[in-house]
Amino acid sequence: MVVTMRAPTLRLDELTHRAFLGGRELVRVTTALEEAGLVDTTWFTAESRLRGQYLHDAVKLHHEQDLAEDALDPALLPYWTGYTAFLAESRFAIASAEVPVHDATQGYAGRYDLLGTFPDLPETALDLIDVKTGKAPGWVKLQTAGYRRCLTEVTRCRRWVLELPGNGRYHLRHLNLLANHQIDRMTDIRHEQVFLSAVMCANWKRGLIR
Repeated sequence: MVVTMRAPTLRLDELTHRAFLGGRELVRVTTALEEAGLVDTTWFTAESRLRGQYLHDAVKLHHEQDLAEDALDPALLPYWTGYTAFLAESRFAIASAEVPVHDATQGYAGRYDLLGTFPDLPETALDLIDVKTGKAPGWVKLQTAGYRRCLTEVTRCRRWVLELPGNGRYHLRHLNLLANHQIDRMTDIRHEQVFLSAVMCANWKRGLIR
């Protein structure tokens, strides 16, 4: 008799900002960075958290062709206008959006925002984009490195952050590139090492490693 083992299901609880792989809890990417002291929460407010969550919900629905734009909160519209301007002007081709990922070995999980390609860049790599309302903090480099590690079938990945300041505009910044859009592998390694150190610290605090 052959017994088939079902892989545990990944579940992200956005209300409590926790993650579970089956019955096992994994630390969230941003939680690990915060607990390691790498995230300055001075300017975090309930309003900014909700705005970010609503924007990411809108991104997901838009790319599932299920978004009613006329139902968007008026306070979100200046950010949404910037996002749609980015899509139109960059012609970014999205392969997937708002996808949960995890690394069971290292013990963390999260959700990346956008994965796809820029038609005007060399076809040697995929492009991973994190979307922020307002100016992106420096730790977004570590955040995207954590997501990128989970893309095991992606050999080369350019990392970016899309800043939406709320005035109908956008600013796209690269996070790991040299001249001519070549990937700086040493930068990738450094970002991954710091990120994994943060995850280890967070899991140590939880008593998950000894």
